[in-house]
Amino acid sequence: MTKEEMTQHGSTRFIPLFVSPLMQVQLDLDLEKLTELVFQIQNKDKKGVQESNIGGWQSTDIYEEKHKEFIRLKRLSYR
Repeated sequence: MTKEEMTQHGSTRFIPLFVSPLMQVQLDLDLEKLTELVFQIQNKDKKGVQESNIGGWQSTDIYEEKHKEFIRLKRLSYR
């Protein structure tokens, strides 16, 4: 393991053992429309579901959502 791969803070070492690469791409989407959709969904279902976002809000399954911009997002993310 190289020095760059391992960081040390005091007596604690951090070793990137299970590294998860993250891909970042620029998508041409209308974020205002998607944000509006999320608030509409949240207003219809204030409770949502509690999975991993404790204290936050997560929607129920929205896979079948027919919102035009959401459909574009799904298409672009499945490429």
